[in-house]
Amino acid sequence: MKKILLFIVLTLNSYVVNAQSLSKEQAIDFAEKLNEVQVLSEKGRDALVKMINNNELKRSKKSSLMDGSISITSALSHAQILYFLNQAFYNDLQFRSGLVEWSNLKTKE
Repeated sequence: MKKILLFIVLTLNSYVVNAQSLSKEQAIDFAEKLNEVQVLSEKGRDALVKMINNNELKRSKKSSLMDGSISITSALSHAQILYFLNQAFYNDLQFRSGLVEWSNLKTKE
């Protein structure tokens, strides 16, 4: 777990400082790096790359302080990849901890 957090902090810190958006190639390269350091399995990497190629990642919302409007960005960003990782690990946590089965039992009552 420490290895994962250290990788994310060190890698994303340099990305965030240098750029806010990613090209499709940069996003796929980042997915490959996540696989290399074993944050993502091959199946997870393939799912992320497929979502990048099909433009299916959740879009970031930005609110304006001036008028309160909210715009949705169309560019790929690290935030979208982090959201993908968040969802993947959250769902895995629920499954492994038995929360999925518990919630299924609760709905049957």
